Amino acid sequence: MLEIADEHGADQLKRFCINYCIEHYAGVSQTETFAAMPRHLLAEVAGAAIQQLTMAFPYSDSAASAAAPAAGPFTERTYVFHDVPARPDPMSDGGMGDDDD
Repeated sequence: MLEIADEHGADQLKRFCINYCIEHYAGVSQTETFAAMPRHLLAEVAGAAIQQLTMAFPYSDSAASAAAPAAGPFTERTYVFHDVPARPDPMSDGGMGDDDD
């Protein structure tokens, strides 16, 4: 569907398909259709995923620039996390398992 949306210039449908690919990547990426998708569309899906991650986890150069005497290509960046909900520990049973007490 993403290819068809791209071919016909259906931008809203294309954005929907890209977001669907990102949200359901684990399943979508295992399909033959995804593997056969044109490289430019795979690049758009990857770019959109990176953009969403960048928006979810913004960073600040202010701490790095204050600590470093001169900015350069290897300047350390300080990441600032804003309102990111905590995810449950996947190794935890959430208190539902049996206790060995």
